[in-house]
Amino acid sequence: MRNWIIVLAVIFWVVVVTYKLFNPFEADGKEFFQHLSKANVDSVELESVDDVTHVVYRKKVVDRQKLERFFEAWRGSGTIISNHPRYIWSMRVRFNTPKGVYGGALSGTSNQGVLFTFDQSPSGWPVRAEYQLVGSPERMDRLLQDMADTRR
Repeated sequence: MRNWIIVLAVIFWVVVVTYKLFNPFEADGKEFFQHLSKANVDSVELESVDDVTHVVYRKKVVDRQKLERFFEAWRGSGTIISNHPRYIWSMRVRFNTPKGVYGGALSGTSNQGVLFTFDQSPSGWPVRAEYQLVGSPERMDRLLQDMADTRR
């Protein structure tokens, strides 16, 4: 019985690692986020929660000039395996495209800069990839405040 448990655990581990390495939806997301300024994005939705009152703020941004500044902050982003990030702020971001919605959590950290956890693909299949953006959390926070009055 014990051997079967070990065999099943190894098979499960191999399946998970294979899916992670060869997931076409994560590859699609990587292509999308690395060429965000050229992507056909209709709008960006920002969603944050006030830590004190737990009020959810939502804002849909369609202003091309604001979107271009936001996309510029993503230039040079790359995948990362974060190491115990200490979060300062976090919000949900959704990129609406004709293909579907790409989304995830955008976070400012005190020790690893700005991180984006990609967890929503247009396909609906599970994805999870982390990206580190160039620039400081303070710069991204100012940019987000300029885009929409959703954060305090």
